[in-house]
Amino acid sequence: MTSLAWWKLQPAQEVLATQPGHDSQRCFIAAARTDDLLLIYLPENDHVQLKSDAVGAEAIATWFNPRTGEQSAARANERDTITHFHTPGQGDWLLLIQHTAS
Repeated sequence: MTSLAWWKLQPAQEVLATQPGHDSQRCFIAAARTDDLLLIYLPENDHVQLKSDAVGAEAIATWFNPRTGEQSAARANERDTITHFHTPGQGDWLLLIQHTAS
């Protein structure tokens, strides 16, 4: 996380296709972005649904485990205008989506 320009992050709740936090505060998904990065925090959710235009076709997605510091590639499943990401395990997770230059 030290390699990210976290101080440039701005709230970006509009990228979420659904917000389970409306039903349960414990499931509130937080989203923030910079020009080339989208960061999604899932407190205890096993998946997140994002608007596909926010993800982009050339994006690189990575899961970050805040409990261990481990990272793993994130696979997207796109349906219509929604892109689904499923966490690699239980607990809280960070989804980092880096937009590559076109």
